[in-house]
Amino acid sequence: MLARFIGGPHDGLELDRAEIAGCCTLQDFHSPNGLLVFALMPPTRDDWQRITSGEAGKDEITGQFVPYYQVRTPSGVAFHFDEDGRRLAEVVAHPCSADEPPEPKGIYYKCLRGDSENLGLTEPFSFVVQDANGEDWICYPVSREDVETLSLLDHVVDVMQADAKLRKHGLSNHGTETRVYFCQDVSELREKLASLRS
Repeated sequence: MLARFIGGPHDGLELDRAEIAGCCTLQDFHSPNGLLVFALMPPTRDDWQRITSGEAGKDEITGQFVPYYQVRTPSGVAFHFDEDGRRLAEVVAHPCSADEPPEPKGIYYKCLRGDSENLGLTEPFSFVVQDANGEDWICYPVSREDVETLSLLDHVVDVMQADAKLRKHGLSNHGTETRVYFCQDVSELREKLASLRS
């Protein structure tokens, strides 16, 4: 199975695992996001040609090797150029133990849309996100503890009671839809809601 290199000086290069291991340095790191694999490639395509032709060993190349990080794809794996070296620097600076599963990073967001969505506005740090249909959702961060202990359900009951009052007075339209998303940041939340279609 061939792995394609994307970006940087080796863009378009396709190699099997043996070629990668023989002609560059592979390094594994345990990170908060799981196992990350980096291929440290020669600085230039000319340096790569020297190694593959046998003119020089990979340890004889001078200059700083360039990092590529492994990404899983539907057909196998690819290696993306770590242009500024930020990804590699992060895992080197904050290594995780392989013996203990890392705690996942990210934030839970609760999102409301519908008759009682205004309840979300009373929560700290609430904001509005529009979905693919142009509908607005009121979103706010919730703690991991609230989600894991199901304390979040208390607020769902409040929403249901508010919807019931509106229906009683003939003010209800469609009820209230509630969703909880786990995202790395607000940008990911916006992407998830932007792709949502009823």
